Amino acid sequence: IPWHTGGPTTTDNAAGLCEACNHTKETPGWKARPSPAAEPGNGRRSRHTLELTTPTGHTYHSTAPPLPGTPLRPAAAEQPGSQPGSRHRRQLRHQAKTLRRDKPKVPAAA
Repeated sequence: IPWHTGGPTTTDNAAGLCEACNHTKETPGWKARPSPAAEPGNGRRSRHTLELTTPTGHTYHSTAPPLPGTPLRPAAAEQPGSQPGSRHRRQLRHQAKTLRRDKPKVPAAA
């Protein structure tokens, strides 16, 4: 039961969304529910994972990041570039390097 209709807020149903995202998911046409992997009683309790369905019917899964201080899984820690966002950061660094290289040289003032 959503909070705005009288439902309780607990650690089991908290999604950890920012205010804007929380208001969006409460907008008519949007649906949000805990992912089956995150539902209590299935023996595989995971981090908060939501299944979000947009008004157009597209479905997405959103998993909260680990709490600060949570150790990485050994496989992820051993593989370079396997951290979330590392590919994106690598692409941004490449783009910045290309822009610097291709930037026209301005003659120094005398």
